[in-house]
Amino acid sequence: MKRGSHGLVYPFFAGKELIGTLVVAKSPRANRYSSSQPGVVFTAGQTNVVATFANFLAIQIANNIKQLLLPKQLPPLPGFELAAIFTTC
Repeated sequence: MKRGSHGLVYPFFAGKELIGTLVVAKSPRANRYSSSQPGVVFTAGQTNVVATFANFLAIQIANNIKQLLLPKQLPPLPGFELAAIFTTC
């Protein structure tokens, strides 16, 4: 971010653990306040979009971690046929 920019930082968590942040910035040229909302840099709608996107990213990261923890193939078990499927949310 450049000096004079305004930013919005949204943390995302896996349970209670902070796993990252999403930062959205507006350049100084884009920081024109509307006459109906003086001093408001980000509207409530923009803030909600950032929050929704951060939550989506947290879910994707958690799903990727889960997939990395699963074995790529099932171990052989003599006398049994095994099958499995994993689908993320």
